[in-house]
Amino acid sequence: MKSGSFNLSLQGRDIVCRVQYSARKSIAVKLLDGPEISISCPFFTSKAQLKLMLERKSEQLIKLLDRQQKALPRLSDEELSRLKSQARKDITRRVEQYATILGLEYERIAIRAQKSRWGSCSGKMNLNFNCLLMLCPEQIRDYVVVHELCHLKEMNHSKSFWALVETVLPDYREQRDWLKKYGTEIISRIR
Repeated sequence: MKSGSFNLSLQGRDIVCRVQYSARKSIAVKLLDGPEISISCPFFTSKAQLKLMLERKSEQLIKLLDRQQKALPRLSDEELSRLKSQARKDITRRVEQYATILGLEYERIAIRAQKSRWGSCSGKMNLNFNCLLMLCPEQIRDYVVVHELCHLKEMNHSKSFWALVETVLPDYREQRDWLKKYGTEIISRIR
């Protein structure tokens, strides 16, 4: 496997392109910190071909670079520990409140720092929540708590499930959309 690098200017931005040549059949591009781009490509690919491909994708690459530069700083272990402590109190209070409203019972609550989920509900009636909910607005915490509590009754995302959520949070779609829009950025703060 051979490698090399070159500099490229895209829309006034200087980007370092690190290239790895191998027996692969297609070109793969990955954005690194820096701004740097890692390119894996077949042996026979010329630098001119790579530059042309990157220039064609310049708009997409610039958007990704902008998003990367706006990314929120990573949370330290101390900050995560503090968020877990806050979440234990806040989420427990919300679970108790909404469980009473819904007439549902649960076994236990666990608070974790998770990279892919805001909450979950197990078949054993245990509820799990992401401590990063403490970085979200209160109505988002309410939505996730109600969502997981409703899974105690409906272990799916059927019409019945969403109807149950809606009995408590008629505007749940707004919270769900907020999580889709901003959730990834918040979760990316975990190392």
